[in-house]
Amino acid sequence: MKKFDFLLKNGHVIDPANGIDSVADVAVAQGKIAAVSANLNAADAEKVIDVTGLYVTPGLVDAHLHCYYTSQIPKAWSGDYSIQPDYVCFPAGVTTCVDVGSSGSYNFDHFRATVINRSKLKIFALLNIADYGMSSLMVEQFPERNDYDSFIECAQRNADVIKGIKIAHYEGKDWRDLDYAKKVQKVFNKPIMVDFGVFKKERPYDELVMERLDPGDISTHCLRGPVPVIDENGKVYEYLWKARERGIRFDLGHGCGSYVMRNGIPAMAQGFLPDTFSTDLHALSINSYAISMTNVLSKMLACCDMPLSELFRRATIEPAKMLDLGDVGTLSVGSEADIAVFNMLEGKFGYQDNAGGRIEASRKIECEMTFRAGEIVWDLNARAGTPWQELPKLYGFFPEKEAYVLPTRYV
Repeated sequence: MKKFDFLLKNGHVIDPANGIDSVADVAVAQGKIAAVSANLNAADAEKVIDVTGLYVTPGLVDAHLHCYYTSQIPKAWSGDYSIQPDYVCFPAGVTTCVDVGSSGSYNFDHFRATVINRSKLKIFALLNIADYGMSSLMVEQFPERNDYDSFIECAQRNADVIKGIKIAHYEGKDWRDLDYAKKVQKVFNKPIMVDFGVFKKERPYDELVMERLDPGDISTHCLRGPVPVIDENGKVYEYLWKARERGIRFDLGHGCGSYVMRNGIPAMAQGFLPDTFSTDLHALSINSYAISMTNVLSKMLACCDMPLSELFRRATIEPAKMLDLGDVGTLSVGSEADIAVFNMLEGKFGYQDNAGGRIEASRKIECEMTFRAGEIVWDLNARAGTPWQELPKLYGFFPEKEAYVLPTRYV
């Protein structure tokens, strides 16, 4: 019996959690990372997959999407607007995702039973303070009517997968939604992710991140059009740097309405990058502006010529740390073998923001392979396959199940 089940050979490994950014081999045994090192012995592996010229990273972590698709509620993020995660995430190298507030305490058990527990993808969640989550915009407008006891009981009972608190889409002129979230946070001590909803002059964004949030809390959609990011002199507003120093985390949450290049390009050029690059994938964004995690990462690379280690950091270990997701976003020996393999395409490509802004670029990231717990769940170019001529004469025929009957009458 050989030491490794398979070996990814000669890829450029980028593992920000462990400071690896070089050509190396990645070995997997029994669904775990067994070794990451240059020049591992191919003879020790049952199968060797040559990934020369490709990038090998931890399976990506998408910290913001919506995947509660099983409720069948029309025109709702907790319903028809949600995506089927395995079909969408694996082709983009994503092996872990976080559903951010699609469900509340009244329907989370259904979400867990029908999606989280049935998916190969590793799914975590943020629990919406609204009892029915994002079943409609209306249910998120009355925080004082929420069932406090139900939220606390549900969050504590499901603390293995519920990693935070979500508020979103609030249209009021006050801070009642955040005040309520802070109330439940005192008992369920997890980060609050704030989708600031409809911006109002009575609720200035700088007050949110400088006074209302606490260290570890998260402002998502941080490069939206209404967010004051760049001042009249073209500089990032000072309050954003101070909020980051306070420990406030900033999430991209691209979606179909939450990224404009007039904010993103100058901000990232000055070093103010979101802490996490996430997609906010749902039915309205997957066929429009966000498309996929690989598209979002390619767009971020086009908007800011950052090292690939910094790009992938924001889609691996940073979201894992931000939401305390455990042993994901890393190729550490002993961790589950969640791995992504990427090609860097060279050519002429275009990327669009959420308001018609466009940028051209010469690079595009494409996912070649994805492994979840050591299992191949995406193989774009059949790299794990064997040339058919090298297989046994009757490969594809299984005698223990069926007969291989030769023709006798019509020869």
